[in-house]
Amino acid sequence: MKRFVAVSMVFVLTVVFAGIVMATGTGEGETVTWKLVVPANPGQPLYEESISRIVEPIEASSDGRITIDVFSETEMGSGPEIVQNLRSGAVEMHWQAFAITASYVPEFNFTSLPFIFTNREHFDRFIRTDVGKTLLRSAEPYGVYVFETGLIGYRYPVSNSVLFRTPAEFQGFRMRTMENQLQIQTMEALGANPVVLPYGEVYQSIQNSLVGGYFNDRNSFEYLSIYEVAPYLTELPLFSLGLSLAISKEAFDELPHDLQTIVRTAVEAAVPDILATQWSYNVEETAWKDLFAETIAVRDIAPFVDKVAPLYDAYIKDNPEGLPFIEGVQAAR
Repeated sequence: MKRFVAVSMVFVLTVVFAGIVMATGTGEGETVTWKLVVPANPGQPLYEESISRIVEPIEASSDGRITIDVFSETEMGSGPEIVQNLRSGAVEMHWQAFAITASYVPEFNFTSLPFIFTNREHFDRFIRTDVGKTLLRSAEPYGVYVFETGLIGYRYPVSNSVLFRTPAEFQGFRMRTMENQLQIQTMEALGANPVVLPYGEVYQSIQNSLVGGYFNDRNSFEYLSIYEVAPYLTELPLFSLGLSLAISKEAFDELPHDLQTIVRTAVEAAVPDILATQWSYNVEETAWKDLFAETIAVRDIAPFVDKVAPLYDAYIKDNPEGLPFIEGVQAAR
């Protein structure tokens, strides 16, 4: 009799414990709230389309079982802090530039090579190859899913004094870079003096002539009002600007299967169109360039490419695991 009572108590406790797990987890009927961090501000296309094409469809398809709060990057701390929170599951979704992903997923490092992708179609051909799909999966061991990615433009150089018509204009120029070895080495190969500075110090550093310029895209130029202190824009496709919607593996894996399907379906349907809009916003639209005092588009990039060509051999020598990716990019041209 005592044995029966003991076994019965174990059964009851097991049922109670299971009920607690169901009540506090993300099982069917429960709700979760995610955070999506966007490197743009309200009113800009990336921010608004993230809401209309990703957030709202997920919330509607899940009948409110998932709600997603949207934040700009400036509301959520520095890039490294956001990445750390994403990998731990404290932030569930983050639009990441390739350079940010490369800061913790070494397989993405090659994307920081100068002049690596010719245009958006070139990148799309590459990412759909077997080696491109391998690149997408490479983030998973680092706690992140990347289901879709694409090219949205280039990091163009801006300056407070010069247009970069030829490599000669880079000679001795103090150019702000990220803490990214390939960006630093590219500037050195062109004859510039790279200066690593935090993003938040760019405007003041150009204004005070600590540096003469930096390189980025339209979103950054408009957000920083950079044309006020660096009024010369050179359309030189120096560094490819790619964007991925990175999703916390921990947070995604905790979802029940039906919610995983809803999230992945929405992301895979929306992201390519959002990235196409971003390409148009950064590259094809022209009115925003009128904010600058003077703009030129470099038509013959061969002299610049020749200057930085040795970086490719050096990169492969130091990172032999990157060779299949570079070969895949070349084959997709």
